[in-house]
Amino acid sequence: MASSPSGRARGTHLQRDHRSGGNASHEASEHCATHGARRPTLEPDTGSGERITRPRRGKAVLERENHEDFPAALLDREEEALHASGETAPVTRNSWPSIFLRLLLLPTGFVLILFFVFYFFGGMELGPKSPEAYVQSLKFGGQEERLQAAYELHLLAEERPERLPATEAFVAELLPVVAGACPGEKLVCHHLVLTLGRIGNAKAIPTLLPFLSAPDATLRSHVVWALGAIGHPSVVEPILTQLAHEEDENVRIVGIYALGLLEDDRVLPLLQESLHDPSRQIAWNAALSLARHGDPTGIEVIGQLLQRDFLERIPDMTPTERSEAMINAIRALSHLHRTAEFRETLERIIREDPDLEVRQAAIEARKKTVVDALEEGEAPRRKLEVP
Repeated sequence: MASSPSGRARGTHLQRDHRSGGNASHEASEHCATHGARRPTLEPDTGSGERITRPRRGKAVLERENHEDFPAALLDREEEALHASGETAPVTRNSWPSIFLRLLLLPTGFVLILFFVFYFFGGMELGPKSPEAYVQSLKFGGQEERLQAAYELHLLAEERPERLPATEAFVAELLPVVAGACPGEKLVCHHLVLTLGRIGNAKAIPTLLPFLSAPDATLRSHVVWALGAIGHPSVVEPILTQLAHEEDENVRIVGIYALGLLEDDRVLPLLQESLHDPSRQIAWNAALSLARHGDPTGIEVIGQLLQRDFLERIPDMTPTERSEAMINAIRALSHLHRTAEFRETLERIIREDPDLEVRQAAIEARKKTVVDALEEGEAPRRKLEVP
């Protein structure tokens, strides 16, 4: 049987032009033997201008002849797969309904998963709770929920105090929670005491005072700070009494700082005495607290705190603590209206100090120097360049 003109085979199939079937088969055998490939088996024409060349590997490849009357539909057919019996079956093409179902099932499954998560974790809320909701969690929640609510309430008081109601009604609702948590639930108690100090309502004072005698030194220091932050005159005597017999150094450090928050001259004698305390932190806090009261007794100590070289010789101070000490000392000069005396020191800090916040504090204090000079009716000795 002669093959058609221009017949071509795909891949490694044979191409023969104007030759007889016998010769083609004979030459095909020689070709396969030369190249070490398996000899294909040639099948008769299908009658539609095509023939099937079936290698022994078991996969049929459709070889199409280039006839003008070759049906166009056959050009789009896929390769056929052989059954074990040797018969062929067409490979099923993915139809658009199956693709549509896949596209529909994927988002539907995703939505169902989300629904399950929100249903399983019922009560999940997006965004922060209100302060009143935190109080309800403190009243009726479990141990972990109470701790989380106390922490969030404290964080809210520090970072977003405008969202925290300072009304007596809110404080009255919070105070029984504090009384129930202290001192047993240590961490919850600490957060709530600091929150009361941030709120600053004097209604909290009777609830806080008993905890000045708590065995937990950290709780005592938090209570002393909270009383000083509230700033009511009624807390002066309790704080002074506490500091007179307090043995814990950290409580005394915080207590001396708290006295600087109280606008009451009854605190001055203890602050002046504390300038000579063997504890470095107590002496520094005493000088800064005196400066807040406008008392220049600790000006020499403040002058030391302005020297970074002096602070760097103290091995147990971190870089952050050194910068904070310098910033507090610079602000203390502003309280004392003594910035003019330390003008050269401030200029050096602005030029040389590596900490940006320290330099900014010195710039603000230098502005205060000009204002103080104008208020006193004195012109500055030299023109200061105010940024």
